[in-house]
Amino acid sequence: MNRAESWETLVAALSAETSLVEELVRSALAMSGALGRLEVAAVERYTADQEAKLNALEQASKSRSRAIEQVAPGRGAFRGPLALQMVIAGAPAGAAGRLQGLHGRLVDLRDEFMLVRERNRMLIEQTLDFTRHFSESLAEAAADPPSYDATGTRSKAATRGELFSGAL
Repeated sequence: MNRAESWETLVAALSAETSLVEELVRSALAMSGALGRLEVAAVERYTADQEAKLNALEQASKSRSRAIEQVAPGRGAFRGPLALQMVIAGAPAGAAGRLQGLHGRLVDLRDEFMLVRERNRMLIEQTLDFTRHFSESLAEAAADPPSYDATGTRSKAATRGELFSGAL
């Protein structure tokens, strides 16, 4: 593979990774709607979809690392935005422009995903708090009044007939 083809491989790898991140963000946004409507089955589908996309992203990341290793030996294992910026700085003009655009898009997608993920986390917490509060109120409403108080005498809260069933 010649040098130009190696750079094209890197552009293709980063483009594939960007597409997967875009799909992940779309899935997380759709999950927000399902969370807000309390559609459990839909949330489970979106969760499975996101897990599959994260697995695909892991593979795409490996492809990008291999492509970086081809164009900049010794840099394929480096992580973080600075490592990619260093590779882009050494790219030929045509590839550098496309790589810079993809890198900028990835940064924007990362920020968008972080916002959506935080909103989803808050929706989940609110749902759990509501469910806990609702469950507690149902348990309190359904609880039988005690038949005896702490001193062992018949409780005033026990209604007629409750004394016998409470003793059982």
